[in-house]
Amino acid sequence: MKLIARNLNYIIVPMFIVFPAYLVWNAPFFALCGVCYFILLALFVPGMSEDNLNLQTKKFDPTYKVSRKQVSSNHFMRLMMLVIAFVLCMGITYLEINYFI
Repeated sequence: MKLIARNLNYIIVPMFIVFPAYLVWNAPFFALCGVCYFILLALFVPGMSEDNLNLQTKKFDPTYKVSRKQVSSNHFMRLMMLVIAFVLCMGITYLEINYFI
């Protein structure tokens, strides 16, 4: 339960950040939240740069053993919560645009 409570900030804080933009630009609130969640997802997904670095190291030192990445449950929970929030925001935006306007 603590894990969910700690990662809930990644869901709630973007809503507070997006709210003034919603008031100023009069854009769909959940679309703006979805964009914010997408940016967070892009930043939290591990990059490919470490794999390239490991290949370069292996090229110079054939005895080098690549260490496996350990994905913590906290990181996985954060990613899953962001994916769910992103999908919900895009779904609500789709429904708002197509059925409620």
